[in-house]
Amino acid sequence: EHLEQPIDFERAVVVSGDEKRFDSFRFHVWHSVYSNNTRLSELRKLLEVSDRAVPWVSIAVPLNRESSRIDGLDDARWRVFLPLLEPGPSSCIFSGAFFVGPSRQKMEYRLDEGILKTEWNKALVEQGLVELFSNITMDLPTIAHDLLYRDPKAYLSLFPSKPTSKNPSNL
Repeated sequence: EHLEQPIDFERAVVVSGDEKRFDSFRFHVWHSVYSNNTRLSELRKLLEVSDRAVPWVSIAVPLNRESSRIDGLDDARWRVFLPLLEPGPSSCIFSGAFFVGPSRQKMEYRLDEGILKTEWNKALVEQGLVELFSNITMDLPTIAHDLLYRDPKAYLSLFPSKPTSKNPSNL
């Protein structure tokens, strides 16, 4: 069920006017589809009338300091194929087939229980991303070897931090 695909890519960043600077951001990427997960399957059936839910997640582990700051912040932003406005829990890039709100800039997240899209997003994090991250953590010292030895603080930022609020406004 897990497809491992390491990739390197470049991203152009406009600095000022017509001047462009090209930075190379390097990541090791894991993709996974959780089609046999009971909870996600139950939610997919409930959502299939109005929405299409895909149990896909990915984690991109930055391989150098520059890549660990791809969004210009301490923690990378959550992604639903494109970056959202919400910071993620670590410098790894966490992506998934999450439902987003009407602005398409934030994940669908409501505090009242029973909201299906919010339940899907929570289950995809808990059943997909957490499991995938747990499976790859033993490999991180080998995969992010350069980051570990050149910048231990940036290496530690790969691991999710505890939320600072007891009443989260997002995942």
